[in-house]
Amino acid sequence: MIKKGIPVLILVALVLTSCNLGDLGGQLSEVATATLPAIQGDTEVLEDLATPTSVQVLAPTATEEEIPTEEPTVEPTEEPEPTSTPEPTPTEIPDTGDPAAINGDATWMEDFSGANISTFVQDEDWYSIGLVKDGTLEFTGKQSQIPGWRMAITGTSPLGVSYMEATIQNSVCNSGSDSSGLYFRVPNSHTPDQGYLFGITCGGHYYLWRWNGKTIPEGQMEALIPMTSSGLINLGTGAVNRMGVTTDNDGRMVMYINGVAVDEYTSSVFPTGYFGVFVRAASLNPFTVKVEQAAYWANPKVNEEQVGSGSGNTDNEDDKVVLDKYNFDYLISNPTEDPGIVLGAPTWRDHLNSSANWGAFKNEYLISTGNQNGELELIGLKTEAAWVLAATPKIGDGAIELVLQNNTCQMWDSSGIFFRTPDAEEGDRGYLFGVTCNGYYYLWLWDGKSDKMTKLIDYTKDIDTLNFGSGARNRLDVVLVGNTIQLYANSTYLTSYYDDTHLEGYFGVFIRPQYAEGFTVYLDEASYWINESAE
Repeated sequence: MIKKGIPVLILVALVLTSCNLGDLGGQLSEVATATLPAIQGDTEVLEDLATPTSVQVLAPTATEEEIPTEEPTVEPTEEPEPTSTPEPTPTEIPDTGDPAAINGDATWMEDFSGANISTFVQDEDWYSIGLVKDGTLEFTGKQSQIPGWRMAITGTSPLGVSYMEATIQNSVCNSGSDSSGLYFRVPNSHTPDQGYLFGITCGGHYYLWRWNGKTIPEGQMEALIPMTSSGLINLGTGAVNRMGVTTDNDGRMVMYINGVAVDEYTSSVFPTGYFGVFVRAASLNPFTVKVEQAAYWANPKVNEEQVGSGSGNTDNEDDKVVLDKYNFDYLISNPTEDPGIVLGAPTWRDHLNSSANWGAFKNEYLISTGNQNGELELIGLKTEAAWVLAATPKIGDGAIELVLQNNTCQMWDSSGIFFRTPDAEEGDRGYLFGVTCNGYYYLWLWDGKSDKMTKLIDYTKDIDTLNFGSGARNRLDVVLVGNTIQLYANSTYLTSYYDDTHLEGYFGVFIRPQYAEGFTVYLDEASYWINESAE
C-alpha cells in the first residue's frame, strides 16, 4: 500500500489538539438499537473549569455519574461462529450436470497425497501462509480484507476453453464474510496481479470479482457479481465445498458450487490464463482453509441446450460495482454489506509505523506516543474522555476506520472514533462512536460550546459482534453520507442514526477511562475513504 503524504502545516496545528470531556451516566440498553428516526436522548450539562490554553477540558457534572449496580457478567473474549442463515436464492440457471462427472478423468489434478508436492508454492509472505500438511494444502489468509493466493503449477500454457475446480474445507470461521475460492484467468503465473476471483463465504454467499493490480496507484478490484446468497453452500466452520468454473473463447464463465451451476458472467478482459486458489480473512483474525484437491479439464463437454442463454451478466459498466470507486450509495442502500468489501482500497491508510500523523506528547489528561510495535499508544490519565485528531483533511461524505486494542481494562472503560469535529484547533465538537470493555457500543454528540452531551445511542449491548475484555481488539467503521451515520464493528453492521448537526469535519481516536487512570489503548491502523461521487 502506498501511503499518502500529509502536509506538515496541518500536523503542527493538530499535535496539540488533545481534547477531553467529562464522564456521562445513563441507563443501559439491554436490547440492540435498530434504526433511530430522529435525534433523541438525554442531555447533560457539564460545568466549566479553568483549562490549559492548549487543551480543551470539560469537567464531569457536579452529580456523580450513576453507574448501573448490576453489571453484566463479562465472559472471556471469544469469537462466535457465524449465525447467519441465508435463504437459498441462487440465480436460476438450468443445471448443466456436474462437469467433473461428465468429463471423466481430469487433464491435471493435485490431491496433495504425494511425498514431495511441487505443484503449489509452499511459503509464507505478508498476505498468506501455504503449507502442505496431512494430505491438504493448509492455506491461511493473514491480512484482514486482503486476498492471498497460490497459483497451481500445471506445466501447461494459459488455459482457454476449460473447466477448473477446487475442493476446500473451512477451518474455524471467525466471520460470516471469511471466504475462499478460485483465482483464475491470471495472465502471468509468475506475477499474478490480474485475474478473476470466484469465492464463497462462511455465511453462505458467493461472488465474482476482477482484480487488476496494474491499475495505479494501488490496484483496482471490481465486483462483477456482488455477494449473492445460495442454499448450495455448506456453511460455517468445518464445511467442505467444491467450487468450479467453465470458461470458453468468448469470455463466458459459468460458476458451479458442489457440481451445480449457480451463475455466469461474460468478460473478455482476461481471455485466457492460469488458475489457483485464494483465501480472504474478513475480520482481524487470520482465516485458514484446507485445499483438498485442485484440478482442470481442457476442452470440457458442456450441454449448451441445458445451459441456455445465461443470466445476462456482462461487462456492462452500468451493472458492475467498482470496489475502489467508493460505492457509498450502494452501501447506504445495503447497510449489512461489509464496508471493507464494498469500498475497496481507502483514500488514505496509516499503519502507524510512526506517530507523525498523530503527534507524540503528554499533558495532564493523556499520553500519546508511538511504540516499537507500530502502534499509537494512548494512556488516559484521568477518568475523563480525551482524544487526538489525525493530521488529515476535513471529511464530508466518506468513511472512517480504526483498529483498536485494549490493554488491561475494566467494565465501562471505552475507546473509539471521534469524528466530524468542525474545528481542528479547538476540537470541542463532534460525534463519539465508542465501544466498552464489557461489550457495549454507543454514539454521543458533544458540543463544547454549550457544554452539552447528547446521547444519540445510549449503551447498547452486542457481545456477539464486539470483542470485549482485556486485550480485545476491534475494527470500528463509521460510514457517513449526508445526515446518515452507519456504525460497524468487525465488518458487521450495528445500526444507523440520522443527524445533521455536523456534516463534515476532522476525525481522531478517543479514550475514556471510567474507573481508574492508566487505561491504555493501542491504535494499530487508521483509514478513511472519500465519497468521490459527492464531490
